Amino acid sequence: MQYFKPGVIVALIVLSTCGYAQEYWQQEVNYVISVKLDDENHELIATAEIEYVNNSPDDLNEIYMHLWPNAYKNRKTALCRQLVENEDTELYYASAEDRGFIDSLDFTVDGQKVQWALDEDHIDICKIDLNEPLKSGARITIKTPFHVKIPTGIFSRLGHIGESYQITQWYPKPAVYDMKGWHAMPYLDQGEFYSEFGSYDVSITLPQNYVVGATGDMVEGEEEKKWLEQRIEETKEFLADPLKLLKAVSPQEVKLEHVTFPKSSTTKKTLRFKQSRVHDFAWFADKRWHVLKGEVELPHSKDVVETWVMFTNAEADLWKNGIEYMNDAIYYYSLWNGDYPYRHATAVDGALSAGGGMEYPNVTVIGTSGSAFDLETVIMHEIGHNWFYGILGSNERDHPWMDEGLNSFNENRYIETKYPNKKLIGSWATTGLGRFFDLDGYKHKEQYYYGYLLNARRNLDQPIEYKSEHYTMVNYGAMVYGKTAVVFDYLMAYLGKKTMDSAMHTYYDRWKFKHPQPGDLKEVMEEVSGKNLDWFFDDMINTTKKLDYKIIAQKSDENGNLVMIRNVGEITGPVSISAMRDGKVAADIWYDGFDGTRVFEYLPGEYDAFKIDGFHDMPEIQRKNNTIRTRGIFKKTEPLRLQFLMSLDNPDKSQVFYTPLMGWNDYDHFMFGALFHNYKFPKRKFEWYLMPMYSSSTEQLLGSVNMDLTLNPRGNVFQHINITLAGKRYSNGEQYSYISGGNSKYAMVQYNRIKPAISFKFKNPRARSKVENLLTFSHHQLSFTNKPIDKNFEGTSGSLSVTSFPSEDYYINKLRWSHYNNKTIHPYGIAIDFEQGKHFIKANLEIDFELSYKWENKGLDIQFFAGRFIFNDYPNVNSRFAYSLDGNTDYLYDYVILGRQETEGVLGAQLVSNDGGFRNFVNMGPAQTWLTSINLQTALWKGVPLAVYVDVGWTSYDPTQTIYGMGATIVVVKNLFEVYLPFYTSTGAIHSAYERNIRFMLNLTEINPFKLLNNIPH
Repeated sequence: MQYFKPGVIVALIVLSTCGYAQEYWQQEVNYVISVKLDDENHELIATAEIEYVNNSPDDLNEIYMHLWPNAYKNRKTALCRQLVENEDTELYYASAEDRGFIDSLDFTVDGQKVQWALDEDHIDICKIDLNEPLKSGARITIKTPFHVKIPTGIFSRLGHIGESYQITQWYPKPAVYDMKGWHAMPYLDQGEFYSEFGSYDVSITLPQNYVVGATGDMVEGEEEKKWLEQRIEETKEFLADPLKLLKAVSPQEVKLEHVTFPKSSTTKKTLRFKQSRVHDFAWFADKRWHVLKGEVELPHSKDVVETWVMFTNAEADLWKNGIEYMNDAIYYYSLWNGDYPYRHATAVDGALSAGGGMEYPNVTVIGTSGSAFDLETVIMHEIGHNWFYGILGSNERDHPWMDEGLNSFNENRYIETKYPNKKLIGSWATTGLGRFFDLDGYKHKEQYYYGYLLNARRNLDQPIEYKSEHYTMVNYGAMVYGKTAVVFDYLMAYLGKKTMDSAMHTYYDRWKFKHPQPGDLKEVMEEVSGKNLDWFFDDMINTTKKLDYKIIAQKSDENGNLVMIRNVGEITGPVSISAMRDGKVAADIWYDGFDGTRVFEYLPGEYDAFKIDGFHDMPEIQRKNNTIRTRGIFKKTEPLRLQFLMSLDNPDKSQVFYTPLMGWNDYDHFMFGALFHNYKFPKRKFEWYLMPMYSSSTEQLLGSVNMDLTLNPRGNVFQHINITLAGKRYSNGEQYSYISGGNSKYAMVQYNRIKPAISFKFKNPRARSKVENLLTFSHHQLSFTNKPIDKNFEGTSGSLSVTSFPSEDYYINKLRWSHYNNKTIHPYGIAIDFEQGKHFIKANLEIDFELSYKWENKGLDIQFFAGRFIFNDYPNVNSRFAYSLDGNTDYLYDYVILGRQETEGVLGAQLVSNDGGFRNFVNMGPAQTWLTSINLQTALWKGVPLAVYVDVGWTSYDPTQTIYGMGATIVVVKNLFEVYLPFYTSTGAIHSAYERNIRFMLNLTEINPFKLLNNIPH
């Protein structure tokens, strides 16, 4: 035998012990629950017996329990706070009747009373202090009664709509204890679960005429099974009758579906469900459900799985094929990942507030779908969660991509397999409309790619590996679901489907009924593929680094083809080079990733072009640099496509969009022209528009132009930097007099504004924050020109109010810092401006606050304004730059004003809401030193577009006076179009006729489509 030195032996023992300590283990939790449904009071009365098996190497002194119905109890819960942050205030403003909770708890452990307490921060978590430590390898039995008040089903996953019940996350449940310790987590809507595997034995007592879909296999239920078979036959008869089906899906019937229920039977029944190797139990009950049943043979084991669908009249015409959708989902997920290990699966039609569908072991609930394809997609996706969440029990809260993302990858694969010609816009792709808008060529999977680009191109994306509660609402879908699906599709294209399937089967076999971590998936993928996948798991998954290869040059001769590629991105992922012929991929080769520039020897052949990623498998941030033609002058320039209105960013076209336009103001009258631009979805780095217009009255070429360069610097300081150059030219209502043929004539004056600007948007340390900090410097150069024509001018709203001489040219430099917190409840904003002109410097402070009401978009709006001249060379300063209580003259020419110089008529009543912000006309001169004002406006009744306002102000024009006005507002569209009806103004009415004192605000700059496009929520 070999001799070992004592020191070596000790070292080996230590290493062996360390290795043993790192061996995988997980706890086991087994439940016996008895529950009764009280459908008159919408309550559950129940008892739970929980066997907790400590398989950890640690002795435990406490057990953390989830009491998730308490998430619906009040405004202070993590759920309510998250919903409000996601702009959902239903729970925040809910009545006590609509909220829910769990109570009547009385924990014992092995028959002995124990001390327990709610968590100080989260009332949906409690800690049970054990009377004695739970030793490693030992087990205890925890018992408690409990009562649940079921919340109204409009908040999240647990709830009821009338007598339709979705009973989920409803019982006391131990938190996971693993190698990282306890995972006690509050319930969230955005962010799912992490639970211990075990067994469930659940008995449900409820009125006899309820249909129930649940986790587990029904046992001792022969009478129930006979009754369900009868429901199945009735359902088949119902679906076979076109008249019944047509009536069932009428709008009137659908509306009644949510309010009308059969009377509950006075006879009760008890149904018992059992299941092992699962980590949750959910059940759903409804008296209206139709029932269908089927079965599917698994691809590997050939075992047969029973499939059920249960649905109401509301979308019965869609659900009639529900068994097909169930069977296909189970078959394909089993084929690609591993056979479904349970004996049944059920999908139910339910009133669901948490998205289109929600998954639980063996059972899923589906919300309103709208179309057969959408219903199939949601059923398939939720059934798929039996693998990614159910069987492979990853921590969804910390690693949401391991269930939602991998499931979305399989979802896309399912659609591409079953519907290989499915397009992004569905059946619209085959219509003239799809071709007209250049949308007919996009495959279905592009929805995931463009969803990722939405925020990636705005520097607003977040890593795939991230805690679910830290994502913005958009990124939770775009990154967790969409980007993960895209990058795993990329990985499969690189590795090949055979290798991918082998890896996923290995992952499934090794980690089913366990808690895999991201590193475990990486280990399997590298083991099976034989490749180093650091580029994928370290960069693609864990960072927001971008993938981007650029084609530099190409050379073809009798010896073959050479293609030069440069990596201009941040990830050394594999790259696909495609040879194109007649617009189609003739050959495609994958190469391992690299940094810098490389030249590749390609297959010999006659090709029209070479393209990076001809099949669109790579999630590149930029595809415009992917193609080079083998012939021609501008080999890397895409052909021009002049496109009406707008479209998606097409990497194979140089897109210019156009829209015929017509405009009007009181001086140029009708203007005719067109809008040309390159704005598209998603955002590009450089964007521009040109809008030439021809005035029917002044016969002048007018319009506007804008160029916008967006820079997304790395680091934690700036979110992005915008450099813009804008210009516009329209008539401003002034006239210039001149002599023509001995007669006095007038020429309309045009203002010409050039505005270069640079703005810095600062990055928030917390992506979900609604805070926006912006620093902007802009230069406004105003000049005034005229072109004499032998024509007199008349306004359409009465006599023109014009000056005899055009304004002098001037400039304004403006520095603005703004801080806005656009939170759902009580949003506010602060802005500080400094303006400098030839003869003045002024500073302004504006504070806006909304005291939010329960009614949507209603509240008490409070605005405070204070402005002061730091330097004022009065009287050499034009009065247009002075402060005014009822708004200044828009000397920066930022607003669209239909009658800029008008003081009479309808157009003279248009209000520019700045300076003092008074909505009534104020009979007081301009303030050359300072002005302070407070503006209040509040809604009166829910659903009524009427508000009242009060404005109070003080100015240096007469510091001894407190000026105030009040009135009512007709809110057509808040902050866009409002009409102000004055009641009283302390300075007296400007006009004797009441109707001439009515004013209106028409803020057309707020509906700039390009501004709206760039401000899509993130």
